[in-house]
Amino acid sequence: LAGHLPISSGSLTVDDESIFEPHPDRGLVFQQHTLFPWKSVLENIAFGLKMKGIAKQKRIEQAQKMIDLVGLKGFEHKFPA
Repeated sequence: LAGHLPISSGSLTVDDESIFEPHPDRGLVFQQHTLFPWKSVLENIAFGLKMKGIAKQKRIEQAQKMIDLVGLKGFEHKFPA
């Protein structure tokens, strides 16, 4: 649906716009976990912000807020198991 795979039949439109390829306006939620095993909890959370060009300090601040929100404070520098 996000345009990551070719359409085998029919067409895909969102708000009357045909979708043919991925775009920053569309997100993707994987069915299985997709963490980078070489990145810490903080780095994994901040990765999407990095791809959007957000400054490093702002990324860290926003990622830390999310860590606190979901109760993972203290795990910022741990790695996925």
